Amino acid sequence: MAGKFVAYRQPDQELLFDTELISYGLRKSGYLAFVANWPQKYLRSVGLDPNFGGNWNDDAVAREPIYGITLSSWSAPIAFLVGDGSPCGEIVSGSSKTLLFTGASASTKCYVFDLMSDLGPITGLKCFRDSDQKLTFNSAQPPLNVVAAVQAPQPGQPVTPGSDIRYTAYAGGYNSFPGDEGGARYPQIKSYVDVVVGSGEFAASINFTRSAACSAPQAYLSAGLYSCQEGCSGITGGVRFMFTVAACTTREFPGGAPYNYWRQIPIDRFPVALVISTNRLPFPFN
Repeated sequence: MAGKFVAYRQPDQELLFDTELISYGLRKSGYLAFVANWPQKYLRSVGLDPNFGGNWNDDAVAREPIYGITLSSWSAPIAFLVGDGSPCGEIVSGSSKTLLFTGASASTKCYVFDLMSDLGPITGLKCFRDSDQKLTFNSAQPPLNVVAAVQAPQPGQPVTPGSDIRYTAYAGGYNSFPGDEGGARYPQIKSYVDVVVGSGEFAASINFTRSAACSAPQAYLSAGLYSCQEGCSGITGGVRFMFTVAACTTREFPGGAPYNYWRQIPIDRFPVALVISTNRLPFPFN
């Protein structure tokens, strides 16, 4: 059997790396940057089939800010967030990739990990797998260390027994209506729940996002019914799951309700957020 090298950290014996395994390492960290405004979509005429995409038009003025972080080279990146954000796509241009997020802001911190790679001469340690000389560890990249995996909580209390209309998206959660920045953007509608993990600051990466619907007539008199999407981010002491208005959402006006609500939240599956501690990670890092 070929020899290998395994490293552990003292005094807790945490596994740092195994040369037989390809490790993920920190490729970049920094605040998300504004990328573009995306429009919402409205039905061209009452009575048209909403299931046909051609019946929807984009708003003339796009007001939904999309934020992102760009990698100059990449293999299979994973983004961990501290602060609001829900993944909504990618832009690939040449060798660069920009990871996109909605419901985010310029104060959202992002830590991107990728397969460790040979980034050029360094004063440190590089390890290669004996079988194919694939680089498995580069000491210039802090290794990915997942400290917890947290499943999204159950949905919130129904308005009436058996209804799929709920006051909050999550049990034990709370709603937030940050406003529309004086009309500069669309009304913001968010529903959160906080889950305790430990002490210090954490970052989180959700493995998939669910879609649902939301409306906030109490918060915004002209609020419609919007598509929304899920996200998860780290906070001090744990993680925060979130539903927010979806990127390029459809918008309808089915009639007002006397309360803010969330509906059609899938309950046959629940995403899991991978959690890391940011205490030892450099920020910013490129």
